Amino acid sequence: MTTTTDEPEGPGRLPSRSLPPDTAVGPHPPESFLRFRLSDLGLLDGDLDDDDNTEHEELYRGQHPAGTQDDGGNDSRSDRPSIDATEDGATVNDAASLFSIDDASVAGGRPPSLWSLETSDYENGFQQRHGRTYHPIEEYILPNDTTEQFRLDIQHLLWLATWDGRLCMCPKNESASRVLDVGTGTGVWAMAYADEHPEAIVTGVDISPIQPQAVAPNCFFEIYNVEGNWPWRTPHDFIFIRHMNTAFADWSETIEKAFRSLEPGGYIELQDNTFPIMSHEGALPPNSAIAKWSSMLMESTRILGRPCDEPSRFRRLLEDAGFEAVVEIKRVWPIGPWAAGRRHVMTGALCQDTSIAGLEPSTLRLFTTVFGWTVEETKDFCREVEAEIRGQRLHAYFNV
Repeated sequence: MTTTTDEPEGPGRLPSRSLPPDTAVGPHPPESFLRFRLSDLGLLDGDLDDDDNTEHEELYRGQHPAGTQDDGGNDSRSDRPSIDATEDGATVNDAASLFSIDDASVAGGRPPSLWSLETSDYENGFQQRHGRTYHPIEEYILPNDTTEQFRLDIQHLLWLATWDGRLCMCPKNESASRVLDVGTGTGVWAMAYADEHPEAIVTGVDISPIQPQAVAPNCFFEIYNVEGNWPWRTPHDFIFIRHMNTAFADWSETIEKAFRSLEPGGYIELQDNTFPIMSHEGALPPNSAIAKWSSMLMESTRILGRPCDEPSRFRRLLEDAGFEAVVEIKRVWPIGPWAAGRRHVMTGALCQDTSIAGLEPSTLRLFTTVFGWTVEETKDFCREVEAEIRGQRLHAYFNV
């Protein structure tokens, strides 16, 4: 792992903004997000860089095991949030991961698009639960209805704010030939990449047919469960997997499939957040609703066979699969706009809203099934968690 010479403030520390003790940030109405553009987020002109560390630009170039070292140009202001990594991984950052492959098994040919399957065939199998629509695959814990689709698009803005407007952090941000977006969701990332790179053939794959059909001529969507055998015979030079935590029963198998589907010299990039939820103060109070929710989510997903802390193992899984020059970039998402620094304020606000939007539907699916909670018990508990998230007194954050 590449390390820098700057020392972090300490384990689990992010300087908080000066907020009145009784400050509670209210909800952002959904329509407010419709006004977000990249220019509004400050992602087009790089103006988020003026108060946040940007050494990830050095990290992603580290395609050799030796990595890169800090050139001494980091801002040394004492009030600056630390996003440096330490050897024990105890600091308040975690990671998207990018990797290069020098060897892979490849075969020829591209399968026909699976759009020929009738969308109605899938929709007829969708399940209505607790007022939301879910995919019939029981292990998938989030809904796939229009409310969830909107949340996924806001989540895309959160990732853009995290990476200063970049769609990815590896060299494939500049160009690619054949791109596979695994778990494309609404297709927002695949469409954006296809628009930015008309030279690339971009294929987004998902289990739910919730993508638009009017897209750029170089963008394709396929409905397929990638936990089965991968059908693509022509190798890709870039595979992108974002926010698929709890989606796979066996991440090592998925990564091995990706390895075999890449051409020599191709890249894979994984972006995800992980659990447990952390606190600026070092540890969440054990009696807090957020701490209880984080712990129970980890337990329930482990019982389900899809543990939500798997992203913490991504680096080792990639190296075990045969990837070389593995680079890990660490960030944090404050859950609420409480942390110092413009990027943290922006990502915190977006993270707060996407977390609240996904809280009840995911918890209902898990806690009623795994723990046998009633719907009302689960909803009451979710309201407690949401109140703590909005209150911001706990200064909670995700490692990313």
